Amino acid sequence: MDLVNGNPDDRLRRREAYEEKLRAEPGSRWPSNQARSIVAHLARLDAVDWLARSTQHGMPDRARPAPAQPSGGRREVEDRIRPVEQVSLVAEAITTGTWPRITRDVARVASDPTGVRRELANHGWCDLLVGMIRAIELVKGPLNSLSEWPVTMISEAVLTSSMQAGRPHVTGTVVDLVVSEVWRGFRAAACGGIPLIELLTGEEALRALRILAVFICPAPSRHAEVRRYALKPLGEDVHHVLSEQTEARLAEMFVEWLP
Repeated sequence: MDLVNGNPDDRLRRREAYEEKLRAEPGSRWPSNQARSIVAHLARLDAVDWLARSTQHGMPDRARPAPAQPSGGRREVEDRIRPVEQVSLVAEAITTGTWPRITRDVARVASDPTGVRRELANHGWCDLLVGMIRAIELVKGPLNSLSEWPVTMISEAVLTSSMQAGRPHVTGTVVDLVVSEVWRGFRAAACGGIPLIELLTGEEALRALRILAVFICPAPSRHAEVRRYALKPLGEDVHHVLSEQTEARLAEMFVEWLP
């Protein structure tokens, strides 16, 4: 998000550095792990650039109700909910107030709370976001219709992830605890706890969660679930979050893009 709000030249320099590294990769029928990693980083930069463009030009954004004036009227020009703001709002909904409770409860139920926190950083948070994405895709309705039932589904997504084998301290009990807190925070925000969250459509919330999952993932090139449920849908997004060049490269690198 610092890159989104920062100097465009910083983003350009980073992109040029990745492009140079990609050109230096030896040609082969099978792409190297390094090449896959570089292309995943370029996809992440595409999302950064897309958010930055939407901030600068106000597209694609959506009108939100203008607040009432002291006179009882409304402003002639409506405010806009920009995509970068949507991402920030969703991030706030799932972090504000949840982490202190998670830390407290993990210390209560886990024999090694430090190990749990360390292993959650091993793709645990992006797995949780993927679980939320999959749950919201099934809701097929406004965010304020969200219920408690997806908690089990989200927990299952974390526990059956391709990354779970490297997280022995992240047990089912720990996952249920973390997912319950995060989903409760998001659901409360969507039902009016954070005023602008309840104005988001399901598709806007999904896009924000997908971008967050791609941003927070330590290595999308090694995390199949993030590629399948977050990165690939961003390429298919009607607002073209990923460039055609990046989409073509991803199709060369990863099986998720096979027809």
